[in-house]
Amino acid sequence: MEWNNIIHLPSSIRHHPSSIRHQTSYASAPLETTSSLQLSYKLFDDAGLLVLLYIVYYPMNIIKTNIDGVVALEPLVHKDTRGYLFEAFSQREFDEQVQKVQFVYENEYKRPLGFVTGLHFQKPPYSQNQLVRCVSGRIRFIALDIRRGSSTYGQYVSVELSDESHHMLFIPQGFAVGYVVLSEHAVIQCKYDKEFSAESVCGINITDKALGIDFGLYSNGFLQSEEDAHYPSFEDLHTPFIKS
Repeated sequence: MEWNNIIHLPSSIRHHPSSIRHQTSYASAPLETTSSLQLSYKLFDDAGLLVLLYIVYYPMNIIKTNIDGVVALEPLVHKDTRGYLFEAFSQREFDEQVQKVQFVYENEYKRPLGFVTGLHFQKPPYSQNQLVRCVSGRIRFIALDIRRGSSTYGQYVSVELSDESHHMLFIPQGFAVGYVVLSEHAVIQCKYDKEFSAESVCGINITDKALGIDFGLYSNGFLQSEEDAHYPSFEDLHTPFIKS
């Protein structure tokens, strides 16, 4: 199979996380998943017991992307006649399964169809780890590796996040991030582990053709802030990040 530079996580997999390897639409490399469900799957064949163990031990599937450090999180959604319930975040489980990060604040954004932002990052010592989810509508989120010395420098992860899939994306320091709105409106929530610092904010123009970013099905004109439109190209980037 020919793998592209993008991953897409369809909503159909949310009821059966163990099938994610087979139902991923496209990726630059086969996705890997880690959760107690995988261990349970090896030990037991009874589907009911699997679900029970999955809930007890860790109600979140961790999905590695093609770039080291960037991971997608797929919650286990419990549905009934009242609606649904899922655990959106657990500090203990996040520290154990993903990375030890202490988030200090969260922003919520509402944006219209075609709105595009980024690619943003904050320079050290205010560089940020972040956890992103779309609680209403659909977006395509981009995370560009700008860590000098990284084997994936200049490559990016592109993931569709929506209120149907409930997927989240964790992006560590050393990435420039942005997104495009694919629905009439979208509401996005972002957790950060460092406070906002206006003096530290930098960017790369997300529409830079040299990056070759795939915005999915969206092909109409973008709505872009004047500030973002004047960000330099990737070629002119002087990154402050070096991969250790």
